[in-house]
Amino acid sequence: MGFSLGAQIAIQMLSQSLDLIDYAMINSALVRKVPFGKEMVKPTIKLTYPLIKYRFFSKLQAKQLYIGPNLFEKYFKDSNRMSLDTLTMVLEENMSFQVPDSYADVKADLLITVGEKERKVMKSSAIDLLSKQDRAQGITITGIGHGIPIAAPDFFNDILENWLEGAGLLLNTKVIPKC
Repeated sequence: MGFSLGAQIAIQMLSQSLDLIDYAMINSALVRKVPFGKEMVKPTIKLTYPLIKYRFFSKLQAKQLYIGPNLFEKYFKDSNRMSLDTLTMVLEENMSFQVPDSYADVKADLLITVGEKERKVMKSSAIDLLSKQDRAQGITITGIGHGIPIAAPDFFNDILENWLEGAGLLLNTKVIPKC
């Protein structure tokens, strides 16, 4: 199971070793290159990077990521440990990630998920992943943005478990049609 950046890593792993993994859940993977994203990261991060040292800014970020008060201190510490260069490299790679050609040949059964309240590019990315892989099925998780594994971990785990057991969709999910 991969979420966000971890979903991109899972796609890359699946595409490099086509029959290593039997089942994979890809949640909120950005697979469309963000126009000018890579070019804009460095100057933007240079301006905003100092803000991660401030709790108010980290709390705004944590809220967007559904990180609750119980995990905030760890998030704040981890954020402060990341260097400007590391953060820049991660964001540049994230915004320029594209689905490898070999993804179409992956042998695993795939569940592609995205939050209903996510940005359009994330929903389009889910559709792209579905259209490039015959063994994939997809669902939109209603009422949530980017962060379902953190916002509602029990529900997220139930989605995964139901899919692995072939039990069908849960309430608050809907099928993404293949194009």
